[in-house]
Amino acid sequence: MKGISKAKWLPAIVLAAFACSVLLMASGRAAGIPGDTANPAKGILEKASKALGEDKPWTTRVEKGLHVEWDTEGWGTLKADYTRSIKKPDKLKIDRDNSAYDHPFFRTYYYNGDDAWYVVNLNPGRNPQVTASMKSLLERVDGIAFFVAACD
Repeated sequence: MKGISKAKWLPAIVLAAFACSVLLMASGRAAGIPGDTANPAKGILEKASKALGEDKPWTTRVEKGLHVEWDTEGWGTLKADYTRSIKKPDKLKIDRDNSAYDHPFFRTYYYNGDDAWYVVNLNPGRNPQVTASMKSLLERVDGIAFFVAACD
C-alpha cells in the first residue's frame, strides 16, 4: 500500500476483520461448533480467547507501544511512546510522551480503586471523564476474554 496513508487503509482493514469475524461466526454455527447452545457464537469467542492465551487469568501486565492521536487541535497528528501498567483488579497507570516539534509534552494517567487523576507536564488534575475512561479501560483490558464473559 505504498503511497497511501494509514488513515485511509486502516479503516478498511478494521472493516475487513469485522466482516471476517461475522462470516466465521456464521460458518461456526453451520459447522456446529460446540459451546453455548443458546448462543453458538460464544463458543467461537471461547476458542479464540483460548488460542490467544487470554483464557488464563493474570494479575499484572506491562505494555509498551506507540499511541497515535489524530487531528489534535493545534498540533495535527501526535504520536506518543507509551507504557501501560495494569495490576488487577483496580490499578492502572498510563505514561505517554507526546513530545513534538521540540516541545516536551508528557502525560501520565493514574487509576487506583475508583480514584483517578492525571499529570500533564508536572501539573496534576482530576476529571470525571478521565475516571470513567480509566474504569472502562480496566474493565475491557482483557480483550476477547471480556467479550466472552460479557456476551449472553
